[in-house]
Amino acid sequence: MTWVKIDDTFWMNPKVVMAGEAATGVFVRLLAYCGCYLTDGLVPAPMVDAITRNRKALDALEERGLIERLESGSVLIPKYLEYNRSKAEIEEDRELRRRNGSKGGRPRGNGTGP
Repeated sequence: MTWVKIDDTFWMNPKVVMAGEAATGVFVRLLAYCGCYLTDGLVPAPMVDAITRNRKALDALEERGLIERLESGSVLIPKYLEYNRSKAEIEEDRELRRRNGSKGGRPRGNGTGP
């Protein structure tokens, strides 16, 4: 499981407030999709349509710079990687945990311990 970051002032960010409640809900769902599928802020067109058909909400998000709509119909969250870990970082952490888990869950020290 991964996590996306939404700080406790998110709700009062002027861009979020001006986008409106419906658009804010769509934005959070787009963020969650990116976190779940490790897309680094890109939501493919079929998933944009599955998440919402509310074009007014997407317009509001785009007008405030919270998303960019691409010609393909996909959506990009421009600042996603400023606040969230990248796919590469998450996969690196998972691999490290996998390797350490096979050694009892802890990284090995300097060789003097068990």
